[in-house]
Amino acid sequence: YKLGDGITKSKWGGWILVSDDKSEAVATIIDLNVGHDTDKEVFKFKGLDDNTLYKVTLRPQNNMREVHEFTAYGDALNSYGVDFGDIVWGEKDGFSFSGVMASRMVYFKKIGKAKKS
Repeated sequence: YKLGDGITKSKWGGWILVSDDKSEAVATIIDLNVGHDTDKEVFKFKGLDDNTLYKVTLRPQNNMREVHEFTAYGDALNSYGVDFGDIVWGEKDGFSFSGVMASRMVYFKKIGKAKKS
């Protein structure tokens, strides 16, 4: 799935690949607004099961000192999105290599049963 309007039409974009059973997914998000604006984008994902609890892990990269993880239901990730804020974009070690663009990989793993309706 394509995320956002794409980096040619907005400040952010990316892609998400979701397994057929929706138990795992990996996304790449790209932000062209790094360092220019304090208003960061809310990243909305697609294709995740609305009723499934996921463990969300930001892939460790050479310019991230810590592994960041949290849990969220698919409906929140798909509909409301995530404001990664300084958790992702606050670590600036690698920005000298990419100017005002930054990217992160995000891994989603099903950890909980579906919500009760």
